[in-house]
Amino acid sequence: MNFARPEVFYALPLALIPLLIHLWNRRRFQPHAFAAMRFLEEAIRRTKRRLRLEQLLLLALRTLALLIIIFVLAGPGANAERAANVSARSEIIILDASLSMSHRNEDDTTAFQRAKARAQSSLRGMTTQRGDFAALILAGRQSLVLAAGDPAACRRALGDLETPEESTVHILAALQDIITLNSELNLTRARVHIYSDFQATSWHEQDELADVLSQLDALGFSIQFVNTGAAVRPNVGLLELSLEPAHPSGQESALVQIRLRNYGESETSREITLLLNDSPIARHTLALAPGSESSWLVPIVAPSAGQHRLTAHIPTDELRGDDTRSLVLVVEPRPQILFVQDSASQQSNLPAAAFLRYLGLDDPQSPWQTLTQSPSELSAIDLQGIDICILADPRQIPALAADALLKYMQNDGQLLVLAGPQLAGQTATTLEGLAAELALPPIDFQGIRPQSDGSSTRLHIRDDQHPALRFFQDERWLPLLTEVPHRAFRIISAPSWNSPLAFEDGSPAFLEFNKFSVLAALPYPEWNRMEEIPSGTLPFVHDLLRYLGPRDNIQRALTIPAVLPLSETKQSQGQLVSPDGLQLDWQSPRAVRATQAGIWRFESTRFLPNGDTLKQNDLFAVHPPSSESDLRMAAPERLQALIPQSSALVPTANSVLPGREAQLHSTTQSNAPHPWPWFSALLAILLFESLVAYRIDARRAA
Repeated sequence: MNFARPEVFYALPLALIPLLIHLWNRRRFQPHAFAAMRFLEEAIRRTKRRLRLEQLLLLALRTLALLIIIFVLAGPGANAERAANVSARSEIIILDASLSMSHRNEDDTTAFQRAKARAQSSLRGMTTQRGDFAALILAGRQSLVLAAGDPAACRRALGDLETPEESTVHILAALQDIITLNSELNLTRARVHIYSDFQATSWHEQDELADVLSQLDALGFSIQFVNTGAAVRPNVGLLELSLEPAHPSGQESALVQIRLRNYGESETSREITLLLNDSPIARHTLALAPGSESSWLVPIVAPSAGQHRLTAHIPTDELRGDDTRSLVLVVEPRPQILFVQDSASQQSNLPAAAFLRYLGLDDPQSPWQTLTQSPSELSAIDLQGIDICILADPRQIPALAADALLKYMQNDGQLLVLAGPQLAGQTATTLEGLAAELALPPIDFQGIRPQSDGSSTRLHIRDDQHPALRFFQDERWLPLLTEVPHRAFRIISAPSWNSPLAFEDGSPAFLEFNKFSVLAALPYPEWNRMEEIPSGTLPFVHDLLRYLGPRDNIQRALTIPAVLPLSETKQSQGQLVSPDGLQLDWQSPRAVRATQAGIWRFESTRFLPNGDTLKQNDLFAVHPPSSESDLRMAAPERLQALIPQSSALVPTANSVLPGREAQLHSTTQSNAPHPWPWFSALLAILLFESLVAYRIDARRAA
């Protein structure tokens, strides 16, 4: 006969307990000399055999009861297949380690903690001596096999896990890892336990998940879905912290936007605290209706040039990982602009002078530092440290100035040509030759199209996503640019250049290629009816100069698990510091992934040509995926469509699980004998033993 648990027979020595009790309590007769002794000896001889039989009967009944208990616990009647399965179990644990698993229930336990406890229970009693196999797969930002083989190693790995990651879950990759393990180890009839909160945003790969689960089912795996998420999952997430403009100049105004969303079913409110370099600068309380979003707009003044930490946070709630969000505030120094114009027009009321007044010459509140120079005196020294060089309709460009401009652009200098009707033909030829020297596509400055009959033309936006034109995505401001009449403009032909703004007839109004830009739609009152119609060309030029000026092109806002772009800092060596102050040793900058939300700091040292060293800190703001804030569970029909028929959905005491709540189906369980006959026999023996003991005690008392 096969037994499901033959190790229980180690308890057989316990059947000797009734015998020991019998020997301990056996009556011992002591002879006493008195006259009636002969009568008593005769009575003892008559009853001695009867007493011995009764005591042996009680001993047999009690011993048999213990043997039956041990026999039933050993699982008699199991077939060979069941005995083999039980004696060598194969359990595979998939643990959801996404941010949503840190959501806390009413008892202050997280879904991750409950999943760990359930996983430990499923591994209880497993040992390598019996040939058991266990594997633990952590499904976080990537699928990671923490342990495979020794159940004790899996239990230790489970115990070492403290908190989930701040990322999404990759269930599909974890299931594919099981298929890989099976191909290497041939895991026959293993059971897979998936512990998750079944967040809807994580279980969206419907077709791929169904295919992999079907493959596992075909391989004979029994899959158990265990929901450890809470029944009610309220949460308020801080989803956005943004700045407009993204890179303001020092002392320039900027607008901070903070967006919250209430995922709960009841109205609530949250106090938002905005901090600059860890110092609070503003507070505000937002009321949030159920399932709604709300934003707070905060105007700030940009601090000094450099990188600053901008942080917003709300009081912690059930999900603490999305209650804080950070942003790297990069404040650019005021761009240096060199305005090159003919000296004769500097004090006159010509269009170039009007444009220069707009730039704010000698105005400390201007976002630019503007210098002027005439084309005849322009040299390479004048262009040193200049961020944008503007050529304002010069009548001619001397050869020395042209050479200086060529070297300036070869060193990544930015050139903006104001190509109005006053641009002379000789200057146009020089500019065309400059583009050719820079190996740019051909550009042809053609004639002027005057509107002598009093008519005018208007602008047409071709690319409203261009940084200089995003202001006009708002239909309220669009007419300020597209309805301004232009009486005269220069026709330019450059088919290979980018032209996001054009006139109605298709002639480019603004075109660019690399560091060379040309503007034909000038905000000059003499050429446009700006006295009659407010012009949106000035806001366009403002954004255009900001776009052309120096800007930080490094991606500093990252979502876990993005790669930190340390190589873009152009530093050969440095030290990386995590948000919690841990100093990390890195080898390849491209291999460093952001795994923790907050501000990461890359401390580097640059060696200057004169031998001095310059220490530099590059900041990166890392935030968790916004999808993890939405804790809603996947729809019942979605889960039911994924689950194979040989698998089950198992709810926990702290959760509810839609769909069928069947027990885990297993062919080995269907062949197990029913234990009730054995328990019935045990009950009958115990009743008979009690009756015999009662009769014996009653006879002795009589």
